Amino acid sequence: MTFLEPWEALNSSQATVFVREIETEVAPEHPLHRIAFRAIARSRGADDVLVEMDDGRVVAVHLTWSSARERPPYPIHRMYDTLDHWVQQVMLPSTQASRANAEAVHDLTQ
Repeated sequence: MTFLEPWEALNSSQATVFVREIETEVAPEHPLHRIAFRAIARSRGADDVLVEMDDGRVVAVHLTWSSARERPPYPIHRMYDTLDHWVQQVMLPSTQASRANAEAVHDLTQ
């Protein structure tokens, strides 16, 4: 899949770092505790990572980067039924916002 700004695909070593941080932050009471997933993308504009679960659902996880167990509801997350649903609800709107911000900065510097 091609991700649009500010999202980018993760290589295997990047994905490992994100998965480790999620596993560190997620407490036993958190809905993502002991759920099988793989990290597939991240947002360069935020501490968000997109993970795909074995059943095809995707979850956007906002990491704290505390490197410690968090209290639920942290890390904050939002689940989407499919990758396409996430694209429509998150990636396309965030790409449009990113482009609008870039245009505004460009206009200010002219």
